[in-house]
Amino acid sequence: MINLSSHPDRKRVMSKYRLKTWVLFVFLISPLFSQTNDETFNSPAVILDEQISYTISSKCSAVLEVHKEIQVNNSRGEEYTSVNFYNSKYIKLESFDARIIDQKGEEIKKYKKDDLLKICGFGAYSLYDDVCNLVTSFSHVSYPYTVIIDYKEKYKSIYFWDDWYPQQGIPVKQAQYTLIVPDEFKLKYHTKHEIPEPEIIRENRKITYIWKMKDVPKFVEDDYIPYEYEERINMKFVPPKFKLDNYQFDACDWRTLGYNYLTMARDSYKLNEEQKLLMLDLKNTCSSQWEICRRLHQILIDKTRYVAIQIGIGGWLPTEACETYFRGYGDCKDLSFLYASMLRFVNITAHPVLIRTKSSGYLNPAQPTLNNFNHMILFAILDGDTAWIDPTCQSCEIGNLPDGDENVYCLAITDTAGCLLRSPVSNPNDNIINRRAEVTIGQKKSINVKIHFSTEGNPYTIVHYLINSGESEHLEKLLKSGLFGLSDKFRIDHIAPSNDGHKLGDILIKVEGQVKNAVHKIKGKYYLKLDFLETDIFHDEINLDDRKYPLDLQYPRTYRDSIVVNLPDGWTILEIPEEQLLESELGKLTITPEIDSNSVSIKKVFTNNNYFIEPEQFPELEAYRIKIKSSDKLHVVLSKDD
Repeated sequence: MINLSSHPDRKRVMSKYRLKTWVLFVFLISPLFSQTNDETFNSPAVILDEQISYTISSKCSAVLEVHKEIQVNNSRGEEYTSVNFYNSKYIKLESFDARIIDQKGEEIKKYKKDDLLKICGFGAYSLYDDVCNLVTSFSHVSYPYTVIIDYKEKYKSIYFWDDWYPQQGIPVKQAQYTLIVPDEFKLKYHTKHEIPEPEIIRENRKITYIWKMKDVPKFVEDDYIPYEYEERINMKFVPPKFKLDNYQFDACDWRTLGYNYLTMARDSYKLNEEQKLLMLDLKNTCSSQWEICRRLHQILIDKTRYVAIQIGIGGWLPTEACETYFRGYGDCKDLSFLYASMLRFVNITAHPVLIRTKSSGYLNPAQPTLNNFNHMILFAILDGDTAWIDPTCQSCEIGNLPDGDENVYCLAITDTAGCLLRSPVSNPNDNIINRRAEVTIGQKKSINVKIHFSTEGNPYTIVHYLINSGESEHLEKLLKSGLFGLSDKFRIDHIAPSNDGHKLGDILIKVEGQVKNAVHKIKGKYYLKLDFLETDIFHDEINLDDRKYPLDLQYPRTYRDSIVVNLPDGWTILEIPEEQLLESELGKLTITPEIDSNSVSIKKVFTNNNYFIEPEQFPELEAYRIKIKSSDKLHVVLSKDD
């Protein structure tokens, strides 16, 4: 289950979302050790059998029964023996049995429901919730061994109907999914993969669907796959109608689903007198709607925190805006309704927006379902322009979204219906990394370097988070990453951010260090290498020859480099890099050198225009990234008076 109280989007710098109900690798096993199939024994573990049965009685009643058998071949296979059950008001684990069988077929140990460790009361960004996780793992001293697990869960809403993933990180010998529904049930499901058509049985006013797969290879994930391309074999189910507590939802189309959500959340727009007076003051003292929104944004950043207390329906129903304002904290939906409510009071159009962030995978626009979403943001119409706001991103200015919110399908909750939209894209000038370096010649072929890093847009969000969260010790790793491009040749002596990151504004990271063996004397000339700033936006380590999926670049961006070499007395400039201009659909590169009396200045600007590169563009990309890489190898030729 994914609710709206735990925003998972901080893919690279924030926590992941809550684990789903029945599987974080629930893996189970049977004593079939007589098999000689290489795959069975060469893999750390193998799922020998997976039998899933889901029986729907009504839109608020369902039963899940699972039988799994997994063969563990070595210690690396033990990571697939963990089980994690999500127990809440809506989902209850009714029974659980597990057995470990050794290679002789003898039962070594049995487990019951009481043997599961119960962990309750907290989650990502939650001060408290009423969800408990029941967990355990299985191991044995000799290999191979088998774990067999059977369990049963009862659901109070088919909203929590999980998708089927017959392909996993280890081979699956046999998998079966059985769905039993009333004969009037309108089944909706979707798959982009070659799953065989189901066997269909009609009897006793029920319909049974049975899908079977055999010898499913293990899932091997390629690096840098765009979120819209889901490789793992799966089948996604869509509950046509469901209930959450007393609230009815109909997934016949996005308009109806959005209106159902509005019906549930309509009272969440309530304001108190203090809020109304604040907004009237902003309206009277601001010269534009943009200014009203910017000032409100700073006020709410200072006043609120992104945390939640979620009990029952509180994972989906926003808290009233007056209550969120009073207590000073809320989750994504609480804060989105808070912003929207206060803007609407002064006649600024504002609507909350349900969104599925990139880290959670692709949203199929042909499949209306509330379970598609894991986050909420909003947009407002300011002086005729649309401004998108993620109130959980305290480092984002009005109109700027974090990269996980960009370019994804989302559902606007308007006053009359839901409206499926696509969130805006950013351009290279929205996401900027400035790298300003001053170089002086040191001792023993080394150079001393001072670099100032500053950022805008998505790179700024990452830096702001690290500093604001107390994780500034990770700055060195970030600077040495492909995003900031500080070469491994650069020995960092000192790092100092210019502010504490608690308020919006420029964050300047000052770095001092050395590059050894950067000056080489050849035939009386001194070659000064300036290759300590790299540009690895196109993932140079990825082989494109046999790649069938696009290459994910995350978001468009611009690098602006300035390298100034200050020469002491007695040194003369002989050669400098040539001026360059390289343009392509993929981006643009310019290099502009300048000479002063005792210094050399090199300005380099590189832009990437894309979120991802399609396979048909790979030949162009291969040639382009070679040229980009060569542009990093700047050098200056000098002479020195004896």
